[in-house]
Amino acid sequence: MIHKFFNKIPAKTLQYIAEDFRKAGTIAGVGLIGFVLAKDNIDEIEAFVLLTVGITFWLLGLLLNYVADIMLKKAHKPVKRTKQHR
Repeated sequence: MIHKFFNKIPAKTLQYIAEDFRKAGTIAGVGLIGFVLAKDNIDEIEAFVLLTVGITFWLLGLLLNYVADIMLKKAHKPVKRTKQHR
C-alpha cells in the first residue's frame, strides 16, 4: 500500500518534501534547549514534545530521501553491454 503511494509521487518531489521535513526537524533543537534551560519559558513536558516531534520529522525526512534515492536508481538502471564478436 505504501509502495503504491510512493510510486505515484515523482522522486524529485519526494526529495523536496524530505528536505522540508529535515528542516522541520530543527524543532528538536528547541526542545533540547528547553531541557537545558529548564524553568525559563518552556516546561519539561513541552520540551520533550518538541524534541520528540523534531526527531520524528527529521527521521521521516531521512526515510523519504532514502526512498527517493531508490526510485532514482531504479529509473536510471545502467544498460548491460553484451560482448560483440569480431
